[in-house]
Amino acid sequence: MRSETGAYDGVKISSRVYNSALINGRGRFRNNRAPLSTFTVPTGGSVNFRIIHVGPDYPFRFSVDQHELTVTASDGYDMAPRSVQSAILYPGESYNIRINGSADPDLYWIRAKTLRVGHCTKCYPYNEANVVPDDAIEEVRAVLRYQGVLANSDPNTSKRNCSAEYPCYVFNCPFAGYPEHLNTFCININKAEAPVSSLEGEKSKVTDNDDEHSLITEASDVTGIFLNFNFAIGSSVNGRRFIGPTAPLYQDSAAVIVPCAKEQCLRSGCRCTHIIDIPYNKTIQLVMYNTFAPASQTHHSVHIHGHAFHVLAMGYPSYNKTTGRYVQPNTDVKCKNELCTDATWRDEPLLLNLMNPPLKDTVLVPANGYTVVRFRSDNPGHWFLHCHNDQHMNEGMALVLQEAADRHPSPPRGFPRCGDFTWSSEEYQRALEDNGSLDIQTTALDTKVLILSTVVGVLAIVIILAVAGYCILKMKKKDASSLTVVAESVPLK
Repeated sequence: MRSETGAYDGVKISSRVYNSALINGRGRFRNNRAPLSTFTVPTGGSVNFRIIHVGPDYPFRFSVDQHELTVTASDGYDMAPRSVQSAILYPGESYNIRINGSADPDLYWIRAKTLRVGHCTKCYPYNEANVVPDDAIEEVRAVLRYQGVLANSDPNTSKRNCSAEYPCYVFNCPFAGYPEHLNTFCININKAEAPVSSLEGEKSKVTDNDDEHSLITEASDVTGIFLNFNFAIGSSVNGRRFIGPTAPLYQDSAAVIVPCAKEQCLRSGCRCTHIIDIPYNKTIQLVMYNTFAPASQTHHSVHIHGHAFHVLAMGYPSYNKTTGRYVQPNTDVKCKNELCTDATWRDEPLLLNLMNPPLKDTVLVPANGYTVVRFRSDNPGHWFLHCHNDQHMNEGMALVLQEAADRHPSPPRGFPRCGDFTWSSEEYQRALEDNGSLDIQTTALDTKVLILSTVVGVLAIVIILAVAGYCILKMKKKDASSLTVVAESVPLK
C-alpha cells in the first residue's frame, strides 16, 4: 500500500502505510491492550538507554514524558553531552541517552513517534506541497517506571509543553528547524561535538596526531568524491542502480560483475555493479548530496561498512520560517549535467568543522541538501556503502568502496568459496543421481526406536491440534482481537 505522508518540511516520509511498531518486541495495534516494555529508574538515580533503530523505513522521534534526555553517544562513539527533549533516529542509527530519575515517582510514557504531521493532497514538487494536518497517530510506546511504583496500569502523563519561556530542543532533525510557533529548535548532527579531551581539557583539532579515526587536513592529502543519492532513474547513486556481484569480490575468478559504462551512466543512468576505487592511507572526503530537479523526494540515512567517519558539515535547503515548508534547494553543490550524476562545489572554500566533529557510521543526508564526511583509508577491503532504507537499498541505492586494491590480503588456505546457485531443478536432480544415494544400514533396535518415536510424534500432534481447536473456539466466543506485528522497531538496550 502507498501513503503520501508529510512531515513539517513538506517532504514525504514514506511510501508505505504505517500500521504499528515495537519497542523491544512489544507494541500495540490500534486500541488493543497488548503488554508494553517497561524500564525501571531509581528515584534520584539514572538509567542509560542504548536506542537502536533496526526498522527499514520510518524515522522515529524518541522522548520520555516530563523528562530531559542527555545524548552521550551515537553509533557507539562518544559525544559531548547534550540535553534535549527528544531525539530523532533514522534506520541504522543508534544513540546512547541518559535519563535522570528526578521527576515525581510514577509511571511515564516513553514515546517513539514518526515525523508525520498530516497527509499530502499534493506532495510534489515540494515547494508547492500541501500537507493537511490530521488526527492520525503514528506512535509506539513503552513505560518508564520509578522503582517502587506498581506497573498495574497505563501511565497518565503527557509531553512537556514547549513555550517561548521554556522551548524544546530536538536532536538530529532532518531539516533545519521547526515552524516558529512551535517553540521547538533543532540541534542537527553537524552541530554535535566530539567529547572534550580529558587530558588537555580543551577541544582538540582533528589532525594526523590524533587517534585511529584522525583526519589530515592538508588539501593535497584529501581525496574528494561527490555522491548523489536520488531517484533520477529510481533508487540510485550518481545515476547508477547497484547490481550485486555473483560472489564475494575477493574471489576474483568467481565474482561476475556488470561494469558501469561511464558515459551512459552519466548521461542517462544505468544498472551496474557500482565500484569506486579509493587510494590507501588518504583522507577521503565524501560529499553526499540529495538533489534532483525540481526537488529530492525524501531524506536518506547512509551507512558505510568498514569505517566510522567524522561529520564535518551539512547543508539544508531554504524554508518558510512560519510554516517550516521547503522553499528552494541548497545551491552549494553545482550539478554538471541534467541528472546531476556529476557535481562539484559552486564556491570554495566550504566551512568545515575540523576542530571537534562528531564520529558516526550512519548519517542523515537531508532532502535537497548535503552532508560532508571524512575518514582515513587505512582499512583495505571491499566496503558496502548504502542507504539504510531497505526499499531504497534493494532497488539499487548502494555502491562498493574498493579501498587500497593492491593491499587486499589473500584469503586463508581452505577459506570457503561461494557464489550464485544457478542449477535448475533438473540439473540438481541429475547431480543427486550421479552421486548415488547413501546406503543406510539400520539395526533391529534402530527400527524399534524409529517406530516408537513416530508413534509418540503422531500422538503429540493429535493432542496439540485438539488443544488448538479448543482455544480457537473459545476465542471466537469472546471475540478476541488479534495483534498485528510490523517489523518496524526501536529496541532499547
